[in-house]
Amino acid sequence: SLGTFRPFVLAFLKLRHWKLFQLLSDGIHFLRTRLSSGSGKDQAGRTRTLMERMVGQKEIAYGSRLYRAAHRVFERNLADVARFCNRQGIPLFVATLVSNVHDQRPFVDSFSSRTDRSAWRGKLAAARQALSRGQLEEALRQVETLLATDSLPASAWFLKGQVLEKLGRWQEAYRAYYRAKDLDALRFRAAEAINERIASLSKTFQFHLVPVKASFEAGSPHRLPGKELILEHLHPNLEGYMLMARAFARALVKSAVFGPPARDSVPDSLWAQQVGVTDVDRQVAELRIRVLTSGWPFTNAPPPSKADVPVPENDVIARLAVQFWRDEITWEQMHVKAAEYYTRSGQLEKAEREFRALIQATPMNPSPYQYLARLLLAQKKYAQAEPILHRILQLTPDPFAYKMLGSIYVNRGDVELGLPLLKRAVELAPGDPQALYNLAGALALAHQHEAALDALNQLWSIQPNFPGAARLRHQLLKHMAQIKQSGEAH
Repeated sequence: SLGTFRPFVLAFLKLRHWKLFQLLSDGIHFLRTRLSSGSGKDQAGRTRTLMERMVGQKEIAYGSRLYRAAHRVFERNLADVARFCNRQGIPLFVATLVSNVHDQRPFVDSFSSRTDRSAWRGKLAAARQALSRGQLEEALRQVETLLATDSLPASAWFLKGQVLEKLGRWQEAYRAYYRAKDLDALRFRAAEAINERIASLSKTFQFHLVPVKASFEAGSPHRLPGKELILEHLHPNLEGYMLMARAFARALVKSAVFGPPARDSVPDSLWAQQVGVTDVDRQVAELRIRVLTSGWPFTNAPPPSKADVPVPENDVIARLAVQFWRDEITWEQMHVKAAEYYTRSGQLEKAEREFRALIQATPMNPSPYQYLARLLLAQKKYAQAEPILHRILQLTPDPFAYKMLGSIYVNRGDVELGLPLLKRAVELAPGDPQALYNLAGALALAHQHEAALDALNQLWSIQPNFPGAARLRHQLLKHMAQIKQSGEAH
């Protein structure tokens, strides 16, 4: 295909910046979608996954001409990127690649031209049966006989890895599992030769090599990355992404491109709380993976369409996940609705996590900070609310934030800090009775009795029966009278 002809690809990438080329490209895409189904379905009306739509060739044998061509293109592309970064003085960090080798069976087997595929598959099934019966030595003998006749099919290597694992021969199992992944003729998982090229180029061009594969192996049982860290064939789960982030962070610190770090390290227990992933996000991920793995290449059946997936009635969080996946609500709406549900049902810590997730995604939007602050204040979590209120005021002159932050300071005994904030709250919201009451109390503590009385009079004109106002007014007038009497006595 033209994709393996690198000069054509480079020319295409340059032409993409031309307006005329963009117009022609958009026109061709429009015609193609109008003439085809354009809906991700094949000619028989089957729903196809993105993986099925994007794959160009479903079988690329290990070491074949196309296999070698793809590796050459990758190497030259990465070399071009490294040269550009070196010329511009840009630090380049490139990670090694990792995929699920332990729990993902090979998708497609390649065979020698001499192999009777039907007979071979029958013998593989017999070896699998021996393994299932616990006849490990017999299963190993049968699979090694298969590999002696044809060493190309990945499924035999994967079965060998499973048998060796059961026998506790972990180093041999490791080699067999990785060999199975490399020989899988459906090239979604990169062969180890790609990692070798990355490592070689890192020495040639002096870019930073990030050992993501080694990090995943260190975090996996017997150094075999599988379902503990990877969702299906290669996409990491949340814990996997945390491992990846840690590997990049360590590489950045080691390189000193940003100077010395502010601290040596931060415990995972602290920054893991800041990732902004909640139960509803996990439900969305599980749904997407369930749909993805229900179609090709994991099965021969078509995956369900979005309309085919029912919306749960009795599980609010699952319902929100499905609605988001079906594009019926936005990501922000999903989290807001989840937070509202948790608040109504008294699950306030979960509601907090939803607002913190929104803050992570939209840090310049004051709205989730405001909701979170109210939630924390309602639980009397003043220490946690204080930095949130400060952040709100960095984003917007919010009267509620001024009022509550000033009140926190006054209650703490910092009247000098709290009083200006309460005054600002009343300036922005002169009709807020709570702000006026809090201001009156702060002014009284600051011995500004006349100003406190003015604030109470203003409150009296808005809401005469405000709780505590009459008592505060009585105490204030009594105190002012005592001061006056004391002055007259002297």
